[in-house]
Amino acid sequence: CTETAKKVQTISQTVGSNVVRAMLKDKQITPFQAGLLRSLLGLPIEHPFEVVKTTLQSKPELCNTRNTIKLIYENSGIGGFYRGITMNGARYLLKNTTRTTIYISLTQKLGNTPQGALLTGPLMAALEIIVLCSLAH
Repeated sequence: CTETAKKVQTISQTVGSNVVRAMLKDKQITPFQAGLLRSLLGLPIEHPFEVVKTTLQSKPELCNTRNTIKLIYENSGIGGFYRGITMNGARYLLKNTTRTTIYISLTQKLGNTPQGALLTGPLMAALEIIVLCSLAH
């Protein structure tokens, strides 16, 4: 389940990033709006996998992803896969909007050069540790 969730997250982020990248290139949106849009595009796709993963972690007796999906659907229907989307959505929006805004701003300031790329990664990591980790806890 974790591997599947990671693959879906990667796919939804790629699709969201491509849409957002095109809009940024045409200067239709700001970096903040890009992060917000990217989050809104990914959340409905990724959240059901989070629910399955969390349920499987809290109920190891289910043994596998298939049993977990079956239990969620039998107990709550399709809506069960979107249980907790408000709280997870708020966290997801905050994290991705901040991350995307910082990344785009750093990339614009440092340029699309090898040196800029080398600096962007460590700066993103430092900012994420300082800002996002403190907000998450």
